[in-house]
Amino acid sequence: MKKDGVTAVQVAHVQWNSNRNVKRRAELLGMRTAFLCWFAVEYEKHGGTWRDAVHQVRSYPFNRLRRIVRKRRRQKKRLL
Repeated sequence: MKKDGVTAVQVAHVQWNSNRNVKRRAELLGMRTAFLCWFAVEYEKHGGTWRDAVHQVRSYPFNRLRRIVRKRRRQKKRLL
């Protein structure tokens, strides 16, 4: 799915193991690690290198994404 020039996916359901925010942040870090590993492996499968995969993650336009998220929050629209 593409919106505003950003390829996006949507998480349909999350089941947290804890009600504490500190624990949920730890769970999010675990999900991040799992995704990054999956991304790098898939990138290699499609002809890229591990190094290029890491470069793609590190060069992601996080500041642009943050501006989009802030704007949508102000407008009370869906984030992505």
